[in-house]
Amino acid sequence: MKKFKVLVVCICLAVVLVITGAGCGKSGGGGSSSGVAGSTLNVMTWGDYIDWAIPAFEEQYNVKVNLDYYNSEQEAINKIKAGRKGSVDIVFLGSGHELQAYNQGLTTDIDVSKLTNFKDLYPFFQESSKDPTVNAYISIPYDWGTNSFMYNADKVTGVIDSWETMYDPQYAGKISLLDRAEMQYWYTCLALGIDMNDGSDATFAAVRAKLSEQLKLNKTLWATGDDIIQYMLNEEVWLAHTDSGRAYRLQQLGKNVKYVIPKEGAQGWFDCLCLCADAPNPELAMLFIDYMIGMEAQVGCAENVQYSISNQKAAESLSDEMIQIICMEGDVDATLRGLSYCKFMGVDWNTKVNEMWTELKAEAGTN
Repeated sequence: MKKFKVLVVCICLAVVLVITGAGCGKSGGGGSSSGVAGSTLNVMTWGDYIDWAIPAFEEQYNVKVNLDYYNSEQEAINKIKAGRKGSVDIVFLGSGHELQAYNQGLTTDIDVSKLTNFKDLYPFFQESSKDPTVNAYISIPYDWGTNSFMYNADKVTGVIDSWETMYDPQYAGKISLLDRAEMQYWYTCLALGIDMNDGSDATFAAVRAKLSEQLKLNKTLWATGDDIIQYMLNEEVWLAHTDSGRAYRLQQLGKNVKYVIPKEGAQGWFDCLCLCADAPNPELAMLFIDYMIGMEAQVGCAENVQYSISNQKAAESLSDEMIQIICMEGDVDATLRGLSYCKFMGVDWNTKVNEMWTELKAEAGTN
C-alpha cells in the first residue's frame, strides 16, 4: 500500500527532472548515473535478503547486478581476502565486522556527500557510519534489529523476560542454539551481565562455563533461517536464539511464537553497505548504496523482509501495522542508543572464540 504512494512521488520527480534537465532518478537513488549504463555491479550478501530489490535497480540504471551469497560475515571477508579483491564492488557486513574489513584493506572510505539519502538516516546511523578510530565513513547502515530468543508460547508459559529461560533444565532437549561462535559469546555475556566487548581471560572463562551448561540442554544447533523455522514449526524446538524477523515469520505461519527482549538486555545489530577497495565499478556502487538507503528500497525492506530500517523518513511513511511488525514503535533513535553492540575485537579474539566454541561442541557431542 505504501509502494503506490512512493511511485506517484517518483513519477512527479522524474517529470521535474526532465523539464529542468537535471537528469533522471527515482527517490530511491541519487547522484549522477552517467557512464554506468550497461555496467555490472558485483555484490556480496546473505541469501534471500536483497534479491527483491535488484530488478528495480537494474531497470532504473540499465545495469546488471550479480549477487554472491555467503552464510556469515567472516566467510565474506575470507572470500574477498582469498582472491576476490578487485572483483567485488559492495559487501554487506554486520556491525562489528566493518572495521575488521576496513583495517585489512578490503573496504574503503565512502564519500557521504555523494549520497543524497544519507541525510534521511536516523541520527544514530549518521553518526555510526563514521568510525572514530579511523576518522572515516566506512559503512552505511541499511537495516537493523535485535538478537535475542523466541519461544513457543503454547509450550513455554509464565512470565518470560530473562535470558535464564534459555538455561532452564525443564526445557532440556527443546532448545536450539545458533551455531555461530561470536554470537554465543555475546549472548552469554548478556546473560551474565558482562560487557559483550570484554575479551579478558576472566570473561572467556565465565562464558565457557555458562555455555558448557547450556549445551547440555541443547536439542540441535541451527545455521540458517530455514532450519530454525522448520524446527519451530515441527515443535522439535520450543526455545531458540533468533532475531525478531524470524519470530514474525513464524507468527505469519500460524505459530504462537513470542520474541523476548530480556531484562538483562539484547544485542543490537545493523547491516551495512561497504564499498570494497579496488571496486571495479565505484560510481555504480555509490548509486547502489544511495538507492538501498532511499525511500523505495527502505519501504521495500520493511515490506519484504520485515527488518527495521535505517531511513527515518521512510519509516515515518509506514503504516502503524508495519511499524509494529518491524518493532519500530516509540523513540527509535533512543532505542538504538540503548542496545548493546559488538565491536571488532581483533583477529586473535576471533580465533580464540571460534576455538572455544569448537571445543565446547566437541565436548558436548552436539550437532
